[in-house]
Amino acid sequence: MIRRPPRSTLFPYTTLFRSRGGKCCKFQAIIIGGDIDILLNKHINSLIIIILFLLSSVFGAMGDVIHSIPAPGFYSNGLAWDGENLWVANIADAAHPQDYWYRIFKVSPETGDIITSFSTNNYYYHGLTHDGTNLWGERIYTQIVKLTDEGQVIDNFPAVPLGVGLAFDKENNILYQATTQPGSIIIFDPENGNQLGILYPPEATENGWNDLAFDGTYLWHTNVATELIYKIDPADGSIITEFVAPAYQCEGLTFDGQYLWVSDTSQDMIYQVDIEFDPCGGWQSGDSNLDGMINILDVIELVNYVISGTNAGDCQLTTMDVNGDGNYDILDMVALVAIILG
Repeated sequence: MIRRPPRSTLFPYTTLFRSRGGKCCKFQAIIIGGDIDILLNKHINSLIIIILFLLSSVFGAMGDVIHSIPAPGFYSNGLAWDGENLWVANIADAAHPQDYWYRIFKVSPETGDIITSFSTNNYYYHGLTHDGTNLWGERIYTQIVKLTDEGQVIDNFPAVPLGVGLAFDKENNILYQATTQPGSIIIFDPENGNQLGILYPPEATENGWNDLAFDGTYLWHTNVATELIYKIDPADGSIITEFVAPAYQCEGLTFDGQYLWVSDTSQDMIYQVDIEFDPCGGWQSGDSNLDGMINILDVIELVNYVISGTNAGDCQLTTMDVNGDGNYDILDMVALVAIILG
């Protein structure tokens, strides 16, 4: 006969599980009896305040500035991310004649230090994006240009005026271009410049549109007239959410795989901004092999990982923790089978 411990005692026990670190080990836990109920009831308000404070200090909210660096020049209004570094398009202005005119910089995202740069000669650029190999830029509101990282022009085709922003969908090989007056997002085939479609996000104004970014699922767009940054569904142009930009003249925008980067042309600063991005948000809990279906193959994948520690990516680990306790064990298998059986 199995007896439960008295409510006022501490009862250690062990169980077998696989941790997020991938090691199979013994875990010792403590079950605390009824005395804890009295403590919680007595101090519940204090505990809630402490927990909320700790959560707010660890997890950022949408729109929070995570980090900032100085812009490499005056009026830096186009941003791109190549996987490691930022690219910044700079116009300068007559009030700062000592500064670079019409130049694109590659800068460190940690310090803002200039790694390299090249002149764009007589052309000023607004939107920038990077396809993983080459830069793309929108220049003089009317042209889209493909460039090497050294600034050599590879190709160009007409933009829809007034072109002010670019974003690249690498998986589907799609180039997005933002226009202002009127505000819209044009969808291009980057191989030939053919227009594939157009989006009209329902913003409050058709003025003030600027750069774009793409996070792998959604478009992001900054508008200086509304001083907002918008999250946009590329399927129909609908606005999913919005938040206040970190400054009132934010024109450049790009995505680094986790955060947005926003350039402010009034303060000559570049901000890294939290958007509460979840790279695994598209996968269902229990889809262990990430094939878009939940069935016996997912059970096999989970069992193999628990028993032998087979290689698994971050998103797989997220989906295999079916019961959400941070471990991988028989409890996840039971929960997964329950999902399959309905």
